Amino acid sequence: MTRTEIPADAILQGQTILVADDEIIIALDIEDMLISAGARVAGPCLTLASALETASQQPITAAVLDISLGKDTSEPVVDLLAVRSIPIAFCTGKVLPETLRQKVPDAPVLVKPVLHQILLETLVRLTKE
Repeated sequence: MTRTEIPADAILQGQTILVADDEIIIALDIEDMLISAGARVAGPCLTLASALETASQQPITAAVLDISLGKDTSEPVVDLLAVRSIPIAFCTGKVLPETLRQKVPDAPVLVKPVLHQILLETLVRLTKE
């Protein structure tokens, strides 16, 4: 993640965003950025088990997922969120597998390192749709 200006107007106020990334520094950076933008953060989740538990139990309005969560993929989380009609943005250093692309064809894929402003704009768009 590359640090940029965070809007002072709390553009994600009232939103709860699931953050699932197995890289703790990246997960905490995203969490900090989201809190600065007024969002509540579900997580951050570093493992598939944690992400599944959080996704099934919390009122989430959108999610930021890495494709890989340790040795697992985030595909089961995608399945759970898709059933709940929760929009997803992938933030990853990998190519989105075709199985995920078919499940969530409209999900944006942001390539790490992503600017905070781009991630914020993506989440604002997803939570307004």
